[in-house]
Amino acid sequence: TGDFTLAIGGDGNDTITGGDGDKLTGNYIHDNGNFSDAAQSNLDHGIYWDSGNGGVIADNLIVHNLAHGIQLYPDAKGINVEWNTIAGNGKAGVMIAENAANNTVAHNIVAGNTENSIRSWSLTGNGNTAHDNIVWQNGTGNIGTEAEGLTLTNNPQTNPQFAHTGNYSLQPSSPAPGKAGAVLTGATAF
Repeated sequence: TGDFTLAIGGDGNDTITGGDGDKLTGNYIHDNGNFSDAAQSNLDHGIYWDSGNGGVIADNLIVHNLAHGIQLYPDAKGINVEWNTIAGNGKAGVMIAENAANNTVAHNIVAGNTENSIRSWSLTGNGNTAHDNIVWQNGTGNIGTEAEGLTLTNNPQTNPQFAHTGNYSLQPSSPAPGKAGAVLTGATAF
């Protein structure tokens, strides 16, 4: 919703530019990128929010994208990333980089991504926090050394208990309901 530019390219490089106070909610975002072109392996993200002040990315199922599940770079400010299921992406689940500032990543399930669950890169922006996310079996670390400049609190490394591979609904014994993951449409709708 709102006035932002969503550039959708044939290469899968979809970018939100100037997303001031906008919302991206209740979507199934998957399989973005040309998996046969190694040159695109750091370009094609599930959501790429490059600039804007204020906004929400919530209640989305973001899976199996070539690069990061969500990238806030280089100038995204005040974005709330919450209640998403972010799994099986080719790089990190969430990447916050350069001038990105005052962003909050909370109450997400971030599992099975090739790199870290939530990470930073050349981060100079301040006020970026990640809290109350369930992180599990991310390739290079659940919350690892690549989180410089992020304030990290209460991100338990626990199995979210997906129903089975490719089905992101949750088993009854999952620790996530009411705490993390897509709750409106997300995981149970796909």
